[in-house]
Amino acid sequence: MYNKIKGVFGKVQNLLLVLIGIALAVMMSVIMLQTLTRYVIFYSLPWSEELSRYLFVFVIMIGLTVAIKDDMLISIDLIDRFLPKKADKVLDAFRKLLALAVSIIIVICCSRMFTIGRIQKSPAMGIPMITMYGTIFVSYILATVSLVFKIIDDFREALGITEEGEEK
Repeated sequence: MYNKIKGVFGKVQNLLLVLIGIALAVMMSVIMLQTLTRYVIFYSLPWSEELSRYLFVFVIMIGLTVAIKDDMLISIDLIDRFLPKKADKVLDAFRKLLALAVSIIIVICCSRMFTIGRIQKSPAMGIPMITMYGTIFVSYILATVSLVFKIIDDFREALGITEEGEEK
């Protein structure tokens, strides 16, 4: 059951990678269009900077869960290299638990912003700000799920449990 749920979440993360690629392509196109119109036609598009900023935030927030999947949490290589293997595993577990706590706190705080986000609109494009708050909310929920899977996998590895659920 655990492996099925993890497999479905892996497919969601692959879909997120595709969305990140599309968002990056759109962001690049909008920035190139803005540069072209500003310096060739001498007209500045009022919405392009805002759209590219929102796409940038989208890419970073959604990329967070992919970074967690690939074990790219913040660490100091100098410390990691000189620590014994057991101490490194303890430090890695601490990092993941700390990231999990921060993710949960951000989800809670972000959910409180929805009432403001429904009312507030973006200046240039006029889209409800709840879309941006929702992006942050969803990305940290996905980050929380990804961290839970990582922590469970670490415990299973420490206990010697294989993929089929058997002990080694």
